[in-house]
Amino acid sequence: MNNLTVFMLEIGLCLSLSALVVASLRAVLVPLLVDLCGTSSRAAFWARFTYLMLFISPLLLMLHGTHSLDQAPVDALRLLRDGLWHIVLGLFLGLGSMGLVIRRSIPPVAPAGALQSGAG
Repeated sequence: MNNLTVFMLEIGLCLSLSALVVASLRAVLVPLLVDLCGTSSRAAFWARFTYLMLFISPLLLMLHGTHSLDQAPVDALRLLRDGLWHIVLGLFLGLGSMGLVIRRSIPPVAPAGALQSGAG
């Protein structure tokens, strides 16, 4: 494979996997963000920000570890393995960061008994 083909395959794989993750989050993320942010315009901003970061973080790691600049011919299996490693690591870091931020933003729920005993 020539360098341009390798590079295009890596980018295509990266963007495809990121698109799958974003598509799976789209239906549940916006209502959650509306609840946390208070308005739909704030939620829309943070949803778009999240989607962009879920494309950018895997792409950055993939570009860092690309095989398109290798002088030796690249084995297709090595390309797939290394590409997937960088892409999944980028998605993991992006989703992990997003999960931590959302988790910290959710107010703690008082135990059911605390509400009844305090009302008396």
